[in-house]
Amino acid sequence: MANRTVVTRIGSAIAVVVAFGLSLFDRLSATLVLWLPDRLGAVRSHLEERSRSASKRTRAVLVLLRWAVICAGPVLLATARYLKLLVVSGLLITMGFTLARWIEQHRSMAPVAVGSSGASPGGGPAPRASDPVLAAPAGVPGPPPAVPVQSVITAAPDPATTGRPGVPFLAPLEQEVLNWLNRARTDPASVAGAIRDLKRHLRGQTLTVPGEPSWWVKEGAGVLDEAASVLDGTEPMGGLVPMEGLCLAARDHRDDTGPKGLVGHTGSGGAKLSDRLERHGRSRGMAGECVSYGARSGKWIVLQLLVDDDVPGRGHRQCLLDPRFDRVGIAFGKHSSLGSMCVIDVSEGFDE
Repeated sequence: MANRTVVTRIGSAIAVVVAFGLSLFDRLSATLVLWLPDRLGAVRSHLEERSRSASKRTRAVLVLLRWAVICAGPVLLATARYLKLLVVSGLLITMGFTLARWIEQHRSMAPVAVGSSGASPGGGPAPRASDPVLAAPAGVPGPPPAVPVQSVITAAPDPATTGRPGVPFLAPLEQEVLNWLNRARTDPASVAGAIRDLKRHLRGQTLTVPGEPSWWVKEGAGVLDEAASVLDGTEPMGGLVPMEGLCLAARDHRDDTGPKGLVGHTGSGGAKLSDRLERHGRSRGMAGECVSYGARSGKWIVLQLLVDDDVPGRGHRQCLLDPRFDRVGIAFGKHSSLGSMCVIDVSEGFDE
């Protein structure tokens, strides 16, 4: 209903602009049609009079100018008559492109997470790209599919492995992503507060936070409340330990799909998550992947994935808050059509 309201308002604004343009350019066109013949005639007469008393070379130039005016007259008159049509067509085309870019911007801000192997561990149908699943590595029987986070308390994470201080193979923004991921797992209530704080930046369904692109929240304030409530009810769990092999797998996907403007899990050559992991090591159990597009900070990336707006089953949230996962790889970089992307690969143990 809210989407329909927005489209209706945009359509009404376009109609008002077009009506105003029609009225304005109708008058301008009529004025030009009456004014142009007299002015063109005066210019022709002036050039003809000057050519009589001019030198031979100057006379030739004036004659050429006179014929140019004579030939240009019909073109200018036709342009004046159809000026209204030309300008209104230009307005409609410009507004159409602007509306298309606006829609693309708001759609692109929803984080996208993608599954790993394309088939569920139980042999069921392949998951949708927007509803990530967890998959076991080849040759290893997988546990059941991911379930909502359970009340499991694990040992407190070692500060040296939770993003404080910096990990040598992580870029600063990737380090920020790691810090926020582990904050959500070890102190979920504090991240719940950060999500609730987003509501003050929400206007209708548009979330505008300074320094970040606008985010179209399709489900509105309700999905923010839901995410905060889930985090409030989540028991603290162990943090994620960054692994260089997992980071390399994430970078493979970033470097492959980012420059090509691709979205989703599958690489340009058909590589799946399991293929990328096997290049750099081996998962001991389940593995999963989330990909976020458009965000510019580690905090924004993690909050988007935890809110999980318009994603059935909240697969991103379940993936990042699954206590079975204890290893992570992160790769942030440019995306040719959406600005930026961040690949987060998680695993249940990982041997490099």
